[in-house]
Amino acid sequence: MSEFEGITKETLSYGRVLYGANPCVYVLWDGDEIVYVGKSNNGLARIWQHPNMIFSQYSYIEPCDKTRLNELEATLIYKFTPKYNKEISSNKMYLSKEGLKTLFNVDGRKIRHAIKKNGIDGRYSMYPVEQVAMALAEIYGVKQ
Repeated sequence: MSEFEGITKETLSYGRVLYGANPCVYVLWDGDEIVYVGKSNNGLARIWQHPNMIFSQYSYIEPCDKTRLNELEATLIYKFTPKYNKEISSNKMYLSKEGLKTLFNVDGRKIRHAIKKNGIDGRYSMYPVEQVAMALAEIYGVKQ
């Protein structure tokens, strides 16, 4: 389990001001609903580039290791399914079925079976690599 999995709505802080150009993952809120999760290499400057999104406040996680921005962003999108997010960025924690086939070097039938048998949720057509790995190991003895 990633250290990001413990992040809840309650642990995200609201509306602090971020000075400087630090990499961060930001969250746009409409009331108490998370409506968008994004990442930025340039602090909160990116927030104001969403003119078509309705939001009342924002929060952010910073400083964030630039190499892990995609991973943190993907975890929050997967966990909270914000209405304005349409996909998850490519990262090592969540992969498509094609990505899983490549990673584990197995055919698609085994991937589909492991996902279905274990009830693994595939939001945005992406699947948690760790859960799929455990399922494939249990059913087929596949190791990563």
